[in-house]
Amino acid sequence: MQLIPDWAPNIHPLIIHFPIALLFLAVLADVLGLVFKKYRWFNKAAIGLFFTGWLGAVAAYLSGREAAEIVKIPSVAFPVISRHADLALIVVWFFGIYALLRIVLSWKGWDRKIAVSVILFLIGAGGLILVQQTAERGGELVYRYGLGVAAVEAQENQATEISEEEEIPELMISEDGSWILNGGDEVDKIFAKSFSLLSGNIENLQIGIEHDALTLTTKQKSSFIFTVGAPAGDVVFTAEVNLRDFDGRFLLVHHVQDSSTYDFFAVDKGQARLGRKQNGIVKIWDTGAIQAPGWLTLKAVGTKKHFRGYINEKLIAHGHGMDLPPGKTGFAFTGSGKVIVKRMEVQSLDSE
Repeated sequence: MQLIPDWAPNIHPLIIHFPIALLFLAVLADVLGLVFKKYRWFNKAAIGLFFTGWLGAVAAYLSGREAAEIVKIPSVAFPVISRHADLALIVVWFFGIYALLRIVLSWKGWDRKIAVSVILFLIGAGGLILVQQTAERGGELVYRYGLGVAAVEAQENQATEISEEEEIPELMISEDGSWILNGGDEVDKIFAKSFSLLSGNIENLQIGIEHDALTLTTKQKSSFIFTVGAPAGDVVFTAEVNLRDFDGRFLLVHHVQDSSTYDFFAVDKGQARLGRKQNGIVKIWDTGAIQAPGWLTLKAVGTKKHFRGYINEKLIAHGHGMDLPPGKTGFAFTGSGKVIVKRMEVQSLDSE
């Protein structure tokens, strides 16, 4: 017997409704216990339902984390999925502590007092607000953004292919911090005119074109940081790069405050690293292995204290931290050889 049907991308949508139903039934049992005080089994039923609902919430949270790693997430949905995950974790902690409290109070017999019973009911009922807010974000992910819906993903892939055929070779910059760098016969001139060198010696860098892609070549080991556009908060940064002839580290950087403070997603000798450089001190949130050098589609996401790094649409690293103030976006590299850039795009999600 197949546990997950072919139409379901993962087990998360199959189990998420059980903890919701159990927690609502637990509150209902508390209501009945307050109305029919002589039937003490309503209280015991509520405790059992709260505990079982908490176990279901744990399972839903863990399966949701796994689902976020394998489904394709539209750029505009990242702030919602980050908030959904944060609320889900709060629900797990809230009802875990609450269920334990109910068990202890029942064992001591203290919940027989009407005042205690009323307070416990109000706390449990208040927790349903957290459940509702979490479920609302989950519903928005499915019904507004089509997360995990196969038909929508197929349509989105088709739309992406069409847009790539109609690429215009010019840098487009929006006031919210969004920008696009497409390849073309003038991409080197567009890059030189639009990007600002934040760190490094431009004399050590040769800017050119190869098959309508931007090439950045340095014969000696050097370090560079380039930025462009207006400061942005929540961002999705995607880049198509080829590092086959480059010996060193390449980084997508965002929330750039200056040359010593920024968030990054870096690839270096078969390893990807997700982290932050702050006041010159580097903190790594997560790491992952990457495939052999060649064309890579890198994606760095920074939304609502959640940071993610993708390679070829596969989640490689995921971390959490306090948000930096809005900052510029760009890229950096340290090493020698040739970096080839086919396309870069930053999408600001601040208005979402």
